[in-house]
Amino acid sequence: AEPDPAVKFVETFIARPVATTLLTFAIALSWFILLAILNPPLFEYFWRYELVDRVASHKHGRSQPF
Repeated sequence: AEPDPAVKFVETFIARPVATTLLTFAIALSWFILLAILNPPLFEYFWRYELVDRVASHKHGRSQPF
């Protein structure tokens, strides 16, 4: 029997993209955590210098948002 179109829509356009996105984040996060454990200065550099300072300071020569 043919599945209900609503069920097929949910499976195709909601469940699979959400599942693959969560899997991608899980793989990336585990990789980042491993690198942060093996090299602690990397976490400080990436989190503070590259993310926070880039947005919240003028360190990178960016005085305007765009």
